[in-house]
Amino acid sequence: MVLLFIAWQCMRRSFLLRTWGIIGALVVAAVCLSSANSYFKTPDNVRPIGDNWYVTKTMAPGEIDTVYYGLYYKHRGHFETIEDLVADYRFVPPDCLMYHGLKVSGRPLYVMCSYRSPIESDDSSLTDSQLLAKARSRPPYEYGWRTIR
Repeated sequence: MVLLFIAWQCMRRSFLLRTWGIIGALVVAAVCLSSANSYFKTPDNVRPIGDNWYVTKTMAPGEIDTVYYGLYYKHRGHFETIEDLVADYRFVPPDCLMYHGLKVSGRPLYVMCSYRSPIESDDSSLTDSQLLAKARSRPPYEYGWRTIR
């Protein structure tokens, strides 16, 4: 520990304060660029399905659902994960998406328009236009949208 302290003191005194400031600024810039790169990274094998909606397809031959999808919404250059495990989806122009979760009990229908929180519907008596009207009136998307009713 003492040798480390002595080495640090020698290094510190060998450079001017300005040089250490530049080194510190470069380290901070590298960390910021790395964070920005991961934030704006495009998911692997993503493809557009309409408006700002994107999807990835996963094959799982041994599972109940052999094909499932991951849904993303591109908001301000960032691919926001909306749902990881989707059985089927349908884009409704100009900016809405209707989708079902994997085949589990109930299997509700979800509807999301633009960057708004999705609605969840178990009511099969509602028409698509009624569901879309409800989805268009939802608040802006939040990560914990399932708690917003």
